[in-house]
Amino acid sequence: MPSRPSFAGASPQATLISAAGVSLVQRQSRPRRPQPPLQPWVFREERERAFASDAASGIVLLDRSRELDLLGPGTTPSLLAAYLVVRSGEELRSCFQGGLEFYFVIHGQGTSCWDGGCVSWEEGDVFFLPGGKDVAHRAMSDSRLYVLSDQPLARFLGLGPQDSTVHPLHYSGHDIRNAQALEYQTTGKSGVLHFGCDTHIVHSSFVPTWKWLRPGEHQVSHRHAAVAVQLFVAGEHSTSTIGDLRVRWDDFTVCVTPAGWLHSHQNDGDDVAAYLVAQDLPLYRHLRTYWHEEPDTGILLQDWLGS
Repeated sequence: MPSRPSFAGASPQATLISAAGVSLVQRQSRPRRPQPPLQPWVFREERERAFASDAASGIVLLDRSRELDLLGPGTTPSLLAAYLVVRSGEELRSCFQGGLEFYFVIHGQGTSCWDGGCVSWEEGDVFFLPGGKDVAHRAMSDSRLYVLSDQPLARFLGLGPQDSTVHPLHYSGHDIRNAQALEYQTTGKSGVLHFGCDTHIVHSSFVPTWKWLRPGEHQVSHRHAAVAVQLFVAGEHSTSTIGDLRVRWDDFTVCVTPAGWLHSHQNDGDDVAAYLVAQDLPLYRHLRTYWHEEPDTGILLQDWLGS
């Protein structure tokens, strides 16, 4: 008879839980506690706190962990977004668990430094840092930044600080705006910019993109497997429709579109509208479970069918 392995210190008793002879239908019909569903959400209160004239330096988490029954702070089950408020001459430290930290400078000027590097930023800039780093943000003028990480997913997987494969990258707001203007002048269409390193798109379990809508654009309603976390950058007369919810594009407000929800974006203004979107799409693509559907056009893409 094989000996039972022993472990140093106290450990819980291992058990085997059998469901032999129970059909799938029976298992599914048994009383169980369903996961709290992810609903569309607009973080207006958090935006007001972060942009208040008397807001002190600090981190304003866009947190729905209580509603979603998460292990820690989370905007969605896999993503955590936040506003960073850094007053002129002050320092704010942050450390987010996960594979990637994505930053967008809403306004202000300053630096973000970590063990091994430092980036100088100003309004409109985008930069990427490897997750798990202790970062010191120092402001030369009153500043607000938007940050997104995959910390909730890392916590679900039980991961601690780890060596990320992401290299620090910095994009100037001037270059981003010029790239958008060139694409729009060339095509006259709405579009998207991906952030790349050499020939590869920068991502971990999520991928951030910069998108714009031309005046008069009304997207075809669509839905997909990945969640979408949107930061509205510009679009005074733009709106999003998520199910029956109509969302106004107030500057630098964050909105969540849950996976599987029918949604679209509309620009009824005279100027080009812009927004940052992050999706946990790479995770679904890696698992070959991503899908995208446009009911009105009949388009249906399914990774598991290779189509």
